[in-house]
Amino acid sequence: MWHSLPVEEVLKKLNTSNKGLDNYEAERRLKIYGENKIRLEKKNFIEILIEYLKNPFLLLFLVADILSIIFGGITEGSAITLFLILYIISDYLHDKKSEKIIKSLEENIESNVLVIRNGKYKYIKSSKIVPGDIIVLKYGQRAPADIRIIESIDLEVDESSLTGESEPIKKYNTILPKDIPVKERKNMIYQNSYIIKGIAIGVVVETGNNTYYGSIYKNISKQRRDESLLQEELDKFSYYMIIIISIIVIISFVILLIKNILNLYQLIIFVIALAIVVIPEGLPAALVLIYTISSQKLEKDHIYVKDPNILEDVSNIDTVVLDKTGTITYNELVINKFFYNGKFYNVKYYKDKANIMHNKKIINIDEVREFLIFLYNSIEDYLTIDIEKNVGDPINLSIYRLTKYFKISKFLERYSVNYFDPYRKRSSVIVKYNDKKYAIIKGSPSSLLSISKYIIINNKIFRINNYKEKIEKIEKEYGKRGYRILAIGIKEIEENEEPEKDITFLGLLFIKDKIREGVLKYIKELEDLGINIYIVTGDNKDHTLGILKLLKLNYKIIDANEIKKLNENYLYKILKDYHVIVNADPLDKYRIVKTLKDKGHRVLFVGDGTNDAIALKISNVGVSFYNATDIAKDSANVILMNKGIDNITKLIMEGKRIIYNLKVYILVLLSELLGIFLFISIGFFIYNQIFLQALQLLLLNLVIETINSLYMGSSDVKDKKILKKMKVKIFDRSTKLEIIRNMIFIGLTSIIVALATNDNSYIIILFLIATQGILYIHYEKLFSLNITKTKEYYLSIFLSTFITSIFLIGYLREIIQFIIPSLIDIAVFTIVSLYFFFLYWIIERVENVRGI
Repeated sequence: MWHSLPVEEVLKKLNTSNKGLDNYEAERRLKIYGENKIRLEKKNFIEILIEYLKNPFLLLFLVADILSIIFGGITEGSAITLFLILYIISDYLHDKKSEKIIKSLEENIESNVLVIRNGKYKYIKSSKIVPGDIIVLKYGQRAPADIRIIESIDLEVDESSLTGESEPIKKYNTILPKDIPVKERKNMIYQNSYIIKGIAIGVVVETGNNTYYGSIYKNISKQRRDESLLQEELDKFSYYMIIIISIIVIISFVILLIKNILNLYQLIIFVIALAIVVIPEGLPAALVLIYTISSQKLEKDHIYVKDPNILEDVSNIDTVVLDKTGTITYNELVINKFFYNGKFYNVKYYKDKANIMHNKKIINIDEVREFLIFLYNSIEDYLTIDIEKNVGDPINLSIYRLTKYFKISKFLERYSVNYFDPYRKRSSVIVKYNDKKYAIIKGSPSSLLSISKYIIINNKIFRINNYKEKIEKIEKEYGKRGYRILAIGIKEIEENEEPEKDITFLGLLFIKDKIREGVLKYIKELEDLGINIYIVTGDNKDHTLGILKLLKLNYKIIDANEIKKLNENYLYKILKDYHVIVNADPLDKYRIVKTLKDKGHRVLFVGDGTNDAIALKISNVGVSFYNATDIAKDSANVILMNKGIDNITKLIMEGKRIIYNLKVYILVLLSELLGIFLFISIGFFIYNQIFLQALQLLLLNLVIETINSLYMGSSDVKDKKILKKMKVKIFDRSTKLEIIRNMIFIGLTSIIVALATNDNSYIIILFLIATQGILYIHYEKLFSLNITKTKEYYLSIFLSTFITSIFLIGYLREIIQFIIPSLIDIAVFTIVSLYFFFLYWIIERVENVRGI
């Protein structure tokens, strides 16, 4: 409907105007329409229960529960029902905790949008916009709602996520037929599309579920996410494990049936319980939880991980590709000097004023006023800049800061804007000045010199040929001092004349960007982890060399123009020696990331621009910043709320920490479960006994797999040297051998305990709980973790013992009645536990193995 109406009628229907809504009306509409968020229908209790029961292991529980109620009586049926409820509650709480953490993290990086309210520009959260809001969007932003265009400048929109069209679409204010397809609606910007070029002012017509994207989101959200490498590895391991165990369980079932040790009902329950206790059905949920908790921990360091599964890839990163801007430097730019009219000027800033000096004398501002007017009007995104909140392009912010002190605050009438292009390295704005049409061009000195024909020196216009060498020399000299250098030029243009050709070179800006504290330390930390660092920047060689000298980094530099035509193999050879690439454009970044990745490296790429999106997507881990363009943030896996290479170091360290914790958890869990299986199998096949009954096996599974997952991932790595391992593989040969060894020890020592205590189930289960604790102590030392220093470790041991004691209260009565035999049992339990620990100590010394 909205696309077929004139703007005036759209505004009238929405009861708004070009001045926007007032605050009261905006609040009133927010209550009516709700927040601008897409919400799926909440599932009721029955739907949630059915979802959980799709888990085959919980279905086994349900079958056992039904059979026990029918054949086993109220007591046994109630016990299994309780176990089933506990498992469902455990899974539900895990899921809810993960959802809550992710929701909290998402709220922290919600984007701000520029709206007009009460006739004034202001930034608000995208969730707070309502129908009738007047909104301003610029290149790189994602549309937060459905918007009818009021006016636009050189607007192009990417709607590929909605229509499948790969090419950007030109958009503008027009009136269209009512029945025209969505992809042909040139006057509409739909939610979740991206502004690729230009700027737009429009009125919000639909929000939340009422948007076009909201209507198709339900189908999009059903698309299955790819599994991580670890999940695939676990699935493969579980697949073979289930086949082997299933064969053994079936053989056990047949033999038990033939020997008539148990009746058919008891046999079915026992076999189900054995399958449940051995197969780690809770492991996938545990992985999600541990990743999510780790994401929450990173959030405290202002690092937002959009998909917690990416932490697995983070742990295996061996290459980091970044731009120096924002990571090595603060990207808070200040114009300290400028060259204009053949003279050098210095700028001195104070709290509420600034002075411009020439030859150490303060000048009359009229001397450079015209230069400042052109400089101020070179700002492309003047509507979206906010000096107070530091919102906007850093170079434009530095220009804004300089000119505001001299009351250059009125933007000239504009005809068009040609936004900065990283390939041609310049931008241009067409304005009306003194009743004439001017193009104001700014960009890199080399880019502007290539299109300049004239230069202003001492208020006279000369051909630039005789001055090019001098300008290049100035650029080189100040570049080596660490300055970023920007050139500006102008051209009076006639109708249909090319604005970026034969321009008049106006001057140079010398911009300082402070180097971040501790950069060298963090770079050294990354190198100590075996990580290769590549600095890929659009800046020139001299400026980059100046920064590297200040940092005392001895990296070899190569110009991107020298590698553009190299094939992948030659490029890779170059990258082995050269770790700094200058004058690079987004395509160079993409090629570098792709080449390194194709050669087997695990690459983390840092980018914040619209054109960085493709490199962010193909890297193993894409990292962007909170103030990056929306398309860059959406393409990244991780958002840094604070810029700096220190946050990248923290991210990688946390990824490695969590994967080591996971390895230990999986190692101990599988060792314990398989050890129990071996214990039960030996008892049955050799001693013709069933040491633990079905309910006891279910209790053991609850304690070992669910309760003892409380402290997984909570420990830190004490010895940072162990993190130097470039790739941490969970199921390598060493891990499999460790699991087999642990399984044999647990199985055999459990048999000894069972025989020594005359099959006292309480002692056997306590012993198995203790073996799990002993394994954690062993791996704490082996992997330099501090597991036993965490409160969660002792809490899980207490809960495990307490719950076991409650469910096996009958055995406690036996201990009270036969105090002396029980003391002997406890003594045997203690001796065997010490023996078990002693054997591990000997094996550790014999193996003389440290690491994974």
